[in-house]
Amino acid sequence: MEKVKSTLTKAVFKLLRPLVHILLKNDVPYSAFTQIAKHVYVDVATNDFKIEGRKQTVSRVAIITGLSRKEVARVQEIDQPEVSEEKGYNRAVKVIRGWVADPRFMDDSGAPRELSFDEGEYSFIELVRLYSGDVPGRAMLDELKRVGAVNVSADNLITLSQRSYIPKQGETEKIEIMGDAAADLIGTIKRNLDKEGDNNFFQQTVAYDNLPKDKLKEIRALSNMQLQTCMELVNTWLAQYDRDVNKEVEGEGKMRAGVGLYYFEEKVEERFDEKLEEKIDEDNS
Repeated sequence: MEKVKSTLTKAVFKLLRPLVHILLKNDVPYSAFTQIAKHVYVDVATNDFKIEGRKQTVSRVAIITGLSRKEVARVQEIDQPEVSEEKGYNRAVKVIRGWVADPRFMDDSGAPRELSFDEGEYSFIELVRLYSGDVPGRAMLDELKRVGAVNVSADNLITLSQRSYIPKQGETEKIEIMGDAAADLIGTIKRNLDKEGDNNFFQQTVAYDNLPKDKLKEIRALSNMQLQTCMELVNTWLAQYDRDVNKEVEGEGKMRAGVGLYYFEEKVEERFDEKLEEKIDEDNS
């Protein structure tokens, strides 16, 4: 058990380094982070560690988290941050995904077709209506132009120039994407730690730690190209089961599933400090 605790502590240290960098960059102090962590501890203990058939009590949450009963009660009275499934960037992502996966908006070669703004049966307005609900078409077009995802020709034909939604400006949107992507990855890791055998979710990493710096540009470009191709294949395949895309799909419940791909690079000397690793071992001994 002590070995697991030590290994977990090291893993959390590695995990927190880039997160704390982002927090400090955005003027979020340590005190604010501790309040967030406290809230999450109480929320997870309350909802994920119930005894079957019994109501979760403040006392049990206090025992699990190590907080006092008074502090648990105080945290439970504080409103949690609102979690909205319909974030602005989610709507833009849905429009792009529909454009590259819905045959009605693709040409004979299977590529996203040029669209008029509001003319014809399958216009940009119709695409937005199908995949973004009540968002005005002009507002969606302005957003996709802002992030460089579309081009508009002199004769007002709209072309998809980027098959992913990556905000070029606006830290808020980038942070929202970071939160979702990181939560999905850690959620997969959590499930694979909890489950054994054939029920694990796919989770693989390929990395080498003796690469010359002047080769990274080439590696990055090749990775981006191959991963984008893979993502488009998965998107086309997965979209056929989504009831927003394919109204003929039947079944119970409303589930969310997907695949996340990412590229990373770093200096080897910036990895986990061996002295800090020794200190963590001492603290846990």
